[in-house]
Amino acid sequence: MVLPRSKDSRMESMAISEFKATCLAVLERVRRTKKPVLITRFGQPVAEVVPPSPPPPPKSWIGSMVGSAKILGDIISPVSEESDCRPAVEIVLETARFSLPHPDPADCFLVATARSLGLTLVTSDAHLLASKAVPTPPNR
Repeated sequence: MVLPRSKDSRMESMAISEFKATCLAVLERVRRTKKPVLITRFGQPVAEVVPPSPPPPPKSWIGSMVGSAKILGDIISPVSEESDCRPAVEIVLETARFSLPHPDPADCFLVATARSLGLTLVTSDAHLLASKAVPTPPNR
């Protein structure tokens, strides 16, 4: 049943007894259609079932962690000595000193590591064995 209303003449209206019998269905309809329903008792309005307000927009993530961290110790000085990085630098530089028949980055890293540290590479990879870029033990 639709009753004229000064606020919204298209608002659906129903008796409180009908609302009581179909409450869950009415609530779902209001949620889905976003149209309010006026509940009446003896023809007089007693309540309005209205859709929920839209959720507030999410706060920006920028600055959301302010005040949640605690600085412990020295955060300016280097964590380790410069000499600790030297082996890694040598390995990176060593990758430019040889070429493999295939461009596998993992194989390049293995060969460069073995070469820069003077190690023998134990492998059964046919590509690495054929490259002769690094010493390998004889395979059967």
